Amino acid sequence: PVTYGTLHTIELDEETAIVSVGGLFDPNDVQENESASTSRMEESTIHGIQIYYKNVWQQCKFPNETMNIVAHAAVVMNNKIYTFGGISNGNKVVNELRTLVLEVKGPASIECTWNITQNETWPAARFAHVFTQLDDGRALLHGGCSDFDKVPSSPNEGIMCADMYRLSDMFVYNFNEEHWTELTPNLTSIDLTPIDLTYHLATQTSLKENFTTVVLFGGRNMGGVPNEEVYLLQFNKTHPDSVTIFQANVTSNPVMAESRGAVLTNLKEDKVITFCVLPAAASIF
Repeated sequence: PVTYGTLHTIELDEETAIVSVGGLFDPNDVQENESASTSRMEESTIHGIQIYYKNVWQQCKFPNETMNIVAHAAVVMNNKIYTFGGISNGNKVVNELRTLVLEVKGPASIECTWNITQNETWPAARFAHVFTQLDDGRALLHGGCSDFDKVPSSPNEGIMCADMYRLSDMFVYNFNEEHWTELTPNLTSIDLTPIDLTYHLATQTSLKENFTTVVLFGGRNMGGVPNEEVYLLQFNKTHPDSVTIFQANVTSNPVMAESRGAVLTNLKEDKVITFCVLPAAASIF
């Protein structure tokens, strides 16, 4: 099994391809591990991306091992995969924006091209965050963790985040202008505090005309406590840098989920569904 990676679909020559980027596997689950690193996380890191195209799995390895990445977040925009942040090479939390372009070169050959950019003025380095597409050519970055306490002895143990490293900041990235903007959310209740979640999930949905709504769900709060709340981030299309946070009134308790083992996606009729691997369950709200 793979954890702490990201999974995407893109179009290649009018065929849909499934792309898995980075993540961890447990070296005890395979017969041979090519890495000779002494770090357990480095040994467990998947070196590259896996592509399922025309009923065949293919692999594109990263140009070098320093590009190995886990616990990152990613979006697909203009048929390119953009990843931000994560833990690189098993020990460094980064604030890199990576662009992956796939090109079909033959029946069984796909060329992968990576571009990496970063800047000191960008959002802080982080992992266990969300980076989700908006409907106006931008993407929302929220939360996560700026450092980790210890390397897990196995992927199942989890990469833990101490409270002092938790982040609640919020940015949008404009892909056309290649520019980050930090947001100051409007809170609709005095009970709402900065949302400092890790390993949470996010998806865009349409709940109100002239607004773009992002649903935040799952993950962990301070002290590693599972998050039971559902938050709505409402972007005004007339003022795109204005965002208001609501706490959703959910009549039934949805399945607790984390980004390393669940998927949150938008459905028609303004419904959102979460699929959770551990525990195996699903919720619609």
